[in-house]
Amino acid sequence: MYKKILIPLGVLIYLVVTILGANRIYNFQDLVIDADKENFPPLDVIVCVSGGRGRIEKASQLWLSYYHLFEEKKIPNIPVLFFSGVGSVFHEGNLPPQMDEEVKALLLTRKKFLVVENQSQNTIENAEEFVKSMQNMEREDKNFSWNKIVLVTSGYHIKRAYSVFQSKISKIKNKTAVTPFFLKAIPVDQEPFRKNRWLWDLNGIQVTVTEYFKWLAHQLFYREGKISSS
Repeated sequence: MYKKILIPLGVLIYLVVTILGANRIYNFQDLVIDADKENFPPLDVIVCVSGGRGRIEKASQLWLSYYHLFEEKKIPNIPVLFFSGVGSVFHEGNLPPQMDEEVKALLLTRKKFLVVENQSQNTIENAEEFVKSMQNMEREDKNFSWNKIVLVTSGYHIKRAYSVFQSKISKIKNKTAVTPFFLKAIPVDQEPFRKNRWLWDLNGIQVTVTEYFKWLAHQLFYREGKISSS
């Protein structure tokens, strides 16, 4: 009799704890910047972690805004647009179809502002390949800077992606940089991936709960270098 009560009760408790915990991955307000045309922070690199809906479009539009601000002499430089993990089909001469046509046209004639990385297959590799590329660009151009970085990814992915990139970058920057590096994120705002809203959508539940367990694994093991994370 007790088993008949305890098993459903245990399942219910597990579901409640999971739901409450999963909601926490959307608590990323301290990690993001609210960029608008009147108050864009100076940037060296915009990093787009591809693989999620709307990420490439968001990063492309953000870069275009910076380009226009530079043309208007409101900011000192145009940031590099770095696409991470886009797959082997895409490269600097064959850009993803999700990109704005104006951005494509500009970047095809200004290739020094574009990096397409197509080797990485998970978040850790995204960060590792990014750091390698930045170091290579730094060696090739002594004036190149990557101290000010913005990470563009889906809202459900921000906390884990930010933590992984921050860890990989700090290992290099803390040894070599004269000034502390700046790393913030800009979420791709889309339904149903918002706090509390994901609960009412099957895809939202699947994606959010999966990411929550990845985040837990990252918190428990990755920081100690014991596992890899996707």
